Amino acid sequence: MLVVDAQPLLREALCEVLEHQLGLTATAHTGDDQLAMRIAVQSRPRVIVVAVDHAGAIASRLVPLHALAPQSRLVVLSSLTDLSSVQEVLALNVSGYLTKDAGLAELVDVVRSVLADGGSRPSPRIEQPLSARELEVLARVAEGLSNRQIAMRMDIAEGTVKRHLHNAYTKLGAVSRIDAVNKALLAGPPHGYRRRPAASARKNPTDPQAVSSYRPNRADSSRSSSSSESSEL
Repeated sequence: MLVVDAQPLLREALCEVLEHQLGLTATAHTGDDQLAMRIAVQSRPRVIVVAVDHAGAIASRLVPLHALAPQSRLVVLSSLTDLSSVQEVLALNVSGYLTKDAGLAELVDVVRSVLADGGSRPSPRIEQPLSARELEVLARVAEGLSNRQIAMRMDIAEGTVKRHLHNAYTKLGAVSRIDAVNKALLAGPPHGYRRRPAASARKNPTDPQAVSSYRPNRADSSRSSSSSESSEL
C-alpha cells in the first residue's frame, strides 16, 4: 500500500488505520509526486491511496501513477466536490473516490471492496438494472447531498428518496451510501441514459448551468458520515 498526500499526519493516520483494519503493509507514504512514482514502480503496491486537492493537479498526479503502476488500484481522497472535478477524476481509471470529510470507516469499506475485486477494474453484474430515478438519486448522493437536499433538488418527497436508495442498495448489493455510489460507478448507467434536469432547470430551461449534462456513473463520492448513514439510508 502506498499513501500519497501532502499532510504527514493524515498519511500516517491512514496507514495506521488501513494496516490495522485490513492487514495491509504500508510500503511507504509521501507527499512528493516524483518519489511516489518511483515507489509505485519499485514496490508495485496493491492499492495506492492518493490525495487530489487541486483541480489543476488531477491529471498530472493520477495519469503517471496509473501508467507506471497499472496493476495498482487507485483510490482518490479529495477535497474537490464540484461535478467537473469529480467527473475528471473518475474518468482516469480510478477504482474509488472519497471526499476528505468522509469517515475512516467509509475509506476502509472502499479499500476493502477494491481489494476484493482483484487486479482489474470490474463491471459488477446487476441482475435488475437501476432505474433512471435511482441513478439520479445516487448522482445526488455523490454530490454529498443529504436525503432532504436531494428531495428538494429533485422536487420529490424525502420518503421517495429513501425508497429509491433502498431499491438501489438491494439491486447493487450495497451496504452503505458510498458503497452504492462506487458500485453504480463501476456498473455504469443503462444504455442511452441521461440525467434529467433538476426541478429548477425544468422551470428555467434557459439556465445553462442548471441543464448541464451529467452522467451519474462519473461521480463516486459521498460526504455522509457513517454516524448519519442509518437515518439517511
